[in-house]
Amino acid sequence: MAGIKGKNTPLIFSSLPPEQMAERLLKSAGWPQAIQIQEFAGGRNNRVFRVETGQGDCLLKLYFRDPSDSRDRLGHEYGFLEACRGVGIDALPKPLAKDSENASALYEFVKGNRVEAVGSTEILLAGRFIEKINQHRGNKIFRALPHAAEACFSFQEHVASVDRRIDRLDQMESDSNLDREARLWVEKELIPAWKKIREQIVREKDFEKELDQAMRILSPSDFGFHNSLRKADGSLVFLDFEYAGWDDPAKLVCDLANQPDRPLSLEEAEPFSSSLVSWLGEADFWRSRFRILAPLYQVKWACIVLNDFLPFGRNRRKFQETQEPEASRKHLQLSKAQGMLSRVKAKIMPS
Repeated sequence: MAGIKGKNTPLIFSSLPPEQMAERLLKSAGWPQAIQIQEFAGGRNNRVFRVETGQGDCLLKLYFRDPSDSRDRLGHEYGFLEACRGVGIDALPKPLAKDSENASALYEFVKGNRVEAVGSTEILLAGRFIEKINQHRGNKIFRALPHAAEACFSFQEHVASVDRRIDRLDQMESDSNLDREARLWVEKELIPAWKKIREQIVREKDFEKELDQAMRILSPSDFGFHNSLRKADGSLVFLDFEYAGWDDPAKLVCDLANQPDRPLSLEEAEPFSSSLVSWLGEADFWRSRFRILAPLYQVKWACIVLNDFLPFGRNRRKFQETQEPEASRKHLQLSKAQGMLSRVKAKIMPS
């Protein structure tokens, strides 16, 4: 059996260690035994390993599970990839085998480099990727896919999703000066800003009206250039579909524009939103919806990056076995949250 280079402690929330999971999944996929397993650093909701075999390399993914989070990340991702690859979309990894009981899966290993420079070419490639997926919206396999994680189809549901995030911040830790600084910032800055945004959206016409099915799209959900690789031929491959499914197009646009690892300026986001509008139709309706929801998602992402201050975040760090100092991580996340709120004040939004 292959050994893991680097970390070698048991996986929590699974009955089997990574070496055994790799062995089982390789056998299920019809691949030879692993020669070597190397863990990648930096996963947020999972642990990821490069598995070398005599047939080539593949990728082992172990999904984080927590009692406070019932989302089926493995099911969303594997099903979405199966559907897309089944109709010939290849700008994403091929799924090879899965073990739902142990929240583990084996995927094609994609060779490429991180996308450091994002310009109009990359934005348009992302837009074409979304369009290509949604050319198959009528396919029965795609219709059977679940809603995206935290899918929202009305203004009311969008608001409720942020209300839940705000309420969860009551659980923020207060053990250190940095914890207390973060709690004070949430109380004095984030919550008052959210109340103003919330009041404006609640007054919107058709606040409770849901989008018709024909107006919903298949969305990767957590979609951004932090989850992509540039191959040697210059094409992009998109990764991480743990939250994928049916959703509001405006949520996808706002999420892409406000990814905290690579937020987009107004000018950068415009080609992507225009790409969606070109095939969605009803341009005035969608552009208005983008503008209304942009500040809401800037607040929501501020809440998301503060997860490290919650018990959920502590459990996730244990799962990842991260060696990064906790104080450094929290300081970085607080800075990102503050940056998200500054975008609200600067009125940065998709047009």
